[in-house]
Amino acid sequence: MREIVTIMNYIGKRLKEERKKANLTSKEFANMVGVSPWYITQIESGKKNPSLKTFIKFVNILNISADVLIKDITSTGKTYLENDINEELKDLNSRELNLISQIIDIIKKNKI
Repeated sequence: MREIVTIMNYIGKRLKEERKKANLTSKEFANMVGVSPWYITQIESGKKNPSLKTFIKFVNILNISADVLIKDITSTGKTYLENDINEELKDLNSRELNLISQIIDIIKKNKI
């Protein structure tokens, strides 16, 4: 499940980058796609996954190929998960990081 969320986050981030490159606000883009601005925000933040029909609208409106939004997902899924974890670790204090380190040691020792 975590990997699916990571993929959704990646697609959302790439979509937002491409929308901004096209100089479109989320409201303008949503109107062009035929969805609500809230829905675009949900996709861009990785909280929703677009349907195939909506995904195709994205690439057509942005005049990009589909691989721009999904490139490297399967070959580097682990990398995106690692980046996601690193983002989560940034705000932790030393005590919390030490606890995470201990949990990792337990997982490795027990091959969980």
